[in-house]
Amino acid sequence: MNDSPGPDQPFKCRIAYPGDAPAIHAVQEESYSVLMQEEIEVILQRLHDAPRTCWIAEDDAGPCGYLLAYPSRLGAVTPLGGHFCLVSNADTLYLHDLAVPSRMAGKGVGSALVELAMQAAAAWNISSSALVSVQGSRQYWMRLGYTAMAPDLQYAANLKSYPDDAVYMVKRLCGS
Repeated sequence: MNDSPGPDQPFKCRIAYPGDAPAIHAVQEESYSVLMQEEIEVILQRLHDAPRTCWIAEDDAGPCGYLLAYPSRLGAVTPLGGHFCLVSNADTLYLHDLAVPSRMAGKGVGSALVELAMQAAAAWNISSSALVSVQGSRQYWMRLGYTAMAPDLQYAANLKSYPDDAVYMVKRLCGS
């Protein structure tokens, strides 16, 4: 999927590749507290494990956001720094990591990346999307249609690997 820039969108989105890992890591370092940053090796593994569900946004100045996601099951939570647990019978697209540098705040980069993910989920007949909201982002995700939900009991410890304000959130997708 490619999202060409329009007159009100001075950036483009595309599938992320392993060569994008340093740029993704740089955006992550700017966007997250030290407690939330993951090693570049973890990013590389995710790009390898889920090549169809990781995207990067770019503008004339370079990378300006990314989204790392993967097919999962409703109620499952990936721990911070943990590997994606891919399943063949996915019913959920898990949005593990969305980050946009401050220079692009409010310009629609995050929403554009999430929209690409929702298009992919619809194409694969996935019935929900889930994520862990961190760093005070709960209101942002609520505006995009996500609501708080308790994860499956077996994943409660994974949720605790995130900072104190972490909330598991779910969005039911139409037409699935």
